[in-house]
Amino acid sequence: MTTLCRSAQKLSSLVEELDVIAVGPEPLYHARLAPAGIYRVGLPELPEPMPMGGLTMTHMPRSQAVQDLISIAEHISMKI
Repeated sequence: MTTLCRSAQKLSSLVEELDVIAVGPEPLYHARLAPAGIYRVGLPELPEPMPMGGLTMTHMPRSQAVQDLISIAEHISMKI
């Protein structure tokens, strides 16, 4: 069961009361959770995001679903 929690105080309560595993940013841990006695389990560094692309056949007509997917990907890449 997963729960989205945006409150450091509520997250601390959930971890203490329900013995849950919580994922959160390290600054939040040091500022709010460590003083409450919450134990931190370190995770390895994640790799940087890598560029992705789509592949289509050159001489094949694109379906509407493929055209929509390409349009969405192009729209997202313009915002990044």
